[in-house]
Amino acid sequence: MSTENNLTLPSVHDDKIYDEIREHLARAEEPLRSVHVDVEGGVVTLRGSVETPAEQQLALELARGAHGVHEVRDRLRVASSLLEQLKNAISYVL
Repeated sequence: MSTENNLTLPSVHDDKIYDEIREHLARAEEPLRSVHVDVEGGVVTLRGSVETPAEQQLALELARGAHGVHEVRDRLRVASSLLEQLKNAISYVL
């Protein structure tokens, strides 16, 4: 009798990728502590917010550079872009 279990546990490899990326983010010239990292099967998803497009690009590059990463998904928000959108919306209403 065979029972199929669909539960997926993080692999040790994914844990090492996660640790490497978190270390690189923490050691950046301007530490990127608000970036959240998820890893599944070598696919990295970055979430959270950063202050500038340059910080966004840095986070993506650091994630792509980690050993064993197959793909990086960008779900980061750039705070300065959100601020500009808010200013534009306010000026439109006024």
